[in-house]
Amino acid sequence: MSCDWELLKENVEPLKSGRSIKTLKNALALNTCDLNAREMRRKEFESELRTYNGSDLLSVYYDYIQWIEQNYPLGGNEANLKTLLEKCVEQFYSLEEYRNDTRLL
Repeated sequence: MSCDWELLKENVEPLKSGRSIKTLKNALALNTCDLNAREMRRKEFESELRTYNGSDLLSVYYDYIQWIEQNYPLGGNEANLKTLLEKCVEQFYSLEEYRNDTRLL
């Protein structure tokens, strides 16, 4: 990974919370099978957002956003992170119970 890392490190978007080195290593060395598995996991999150019946939908958004940040180290553009963040904020910003929730901030 050291040679691969040297070639790719300038393209990895830094996170304030840091990155899991294991997840980063896997994300940078994805093959076709891994890409399909990552896309399937992304679709599972999307499906869970559409069909969630629990009391805390924000937890699903939060987990999904965290997952994208770790598994799309080049910025999450291919996973539409910006659109997901906008959708999350629009859905929860006016709800009083989430006003001081750090997950939404």
